[in-house]
Amino acid sequence: MKSMLLKRNIFYFVCLLGLLFSCNSENISEQELRYFEDYESPPGAWTLINLKGEQLVKPIYDNIRDPKNQLVPVNYKGKWGLITLSGEVVIPHRYKELMHSENEEVLAKTFEDQYLRLTYEGKILDTLDFSFVSTFVNGLARACTNGSCGILNKRKEWIIPPKYTAINDFENDMVLADDSEGKVLLDQSGQELIKDTDVFWISSQYLATFNVSEGYKIYNVKQGIATMELAGIDELIVGNEEHCYIKFQDKGYFYMLHSKKRMPCASHLLNYVGHGLWSFLDESKVGLISSNSDEILQPHFDLIYPFEDGFSVVALNDRWGYIDTLGNTAIPLHGRLAFGFHKGFARIIYGNSIAIIDDKARMVWEGSTKYLEVKRPINGIARAQLNYYK
Repeated sequence: MKSMLLKRNIFYFVCLLGLLFSCNSENISEQELRYFEDYESPPGAWTLINLKGEQLVKPIYDNIRDPKNQLVPVNYKGKWGLITLSGEVVIPHRYKELMHSENEEVLAKTFEDQYLRLTYEGKILDTLDFSFVSTFVNGLARACTNGSCGILNKRKEWIIPPKYTAINDFENDMVLADDSEGKVLLDQSGQELIKDTDVFWISSQYLATFNVSEGYKIYNVKQGIATMELAGIDELIVGNEEHCYIKFQDKGYFYMLHSKKRMPCASHLLNYVGHGLWSFLDESKVGLISSNSDEILQPHFDLIYPFEDGFSVVALNDRWGYIDTLGNTAIPLHGRLAFGFHKGFARIIYGNSIAIIDDKARMVWEGSTKYLEVKRPINGIARAQLNYYK
């Protein structure tokens, strides 16, 4: 009798489980089931830490994006949601993608590949039936449909018609797009101003074009009109708002964009690094010169990176540190790897851990081998991944 009762209870329990799973499966689309057939969470979970290395949320996430307005997009077991800095769920984990947009909105993507504009509370503001939609900037977003891309507003009206293979956000009140032949510069109405193999901005008012047969050309773009100012350039390196480097008729010059003056430069330039300074190469070592060709730093380092917050990452013999804009060593080259500064803080690898330093060369957090990866701190908070090799 007891045996029959036990079997009956087991039967009822199995039936109940089957009913529950069948009910849940009705809420899971075929696309979501296919997505998770091969999905595996990464071995090292992600968390948020402060500048003392203290965890702000539990290390349970597959991925984390940078916080904004005290809210954090997180991926939990393959599904994205939104949490507070204390770990409280604001938007449940149910989306294939989720990222901050503008005006206290997020952009989400369902497992059926539909884009949604959501409030911070998860309320749907609008559905966006396109194959791709970027986050909105100044009320505009890049979008693609049927393999062609354009720019639309929040009323889903096309500002730039979808007829390009790729498109950028507006910059300097204009936009760069790609078509089958190369790059295109468009004005706000979508009128094509310049087409060439490559088109790129060299300042907020000047841009350059390139093709193999004609080399580089420089254009002055003002009030929707592009005027060519210099052609036949063999080499061009983007500088700042005032000048760039050109190689013209086999001679190197600093070209002053506004005055059109050319100042001879005999150095082998590598890159513009900011603050009016350029890195140059001499006998396999890198130094710094100004746009007047004054030597600021003799060739000494293996690498010199662009300045961020007044500091440049430098490397010599696999040791990394920082210099200031005068070429002085600001933070000694003791690190195994160093990263750029951002709002007063930077990451540098000492030993086997990623430490955080400030712009006074003080150790803010000495790091921990508990973490395999620590991302750049944003407003005192960094994303960190647990070290799964330990």
